[in-house]
Amino acid sequence: MQVAERDNLNPHADGSVAESLRTLGYNAYGEAETDSLAMDGDTHLITELRDSFGRSAGYTYAKNGAVQQTVSTGYGEEILVIFFYLITST
Repeated sequence: MQVAERDNLNPHADGSVAESLRTLGYNAYGEAETDSLAMDGDTHLITELRDSFGRSAGYTYAKNGAVQQTVSTGYGEEILVIFFYLITST
């Protein structure tokens, strides 16, 4: 996994500035897989979920290592059957 980091200065409503570090992780195809933001002592991590065909299947959000939310996308079973037929019949 490739990693890119960037330091940011984020202004708050009260005029103070918080320092943060954003880290992006990429898979072998150059697609972003993780997006992490460390700010004010907390780390927020978004991780892309993929199905066995490599399609986006949702994401998880974790704060300080504890998963807060998981969102998933499903694909209809009949679509997978048609897809399987197309790739096996050629």
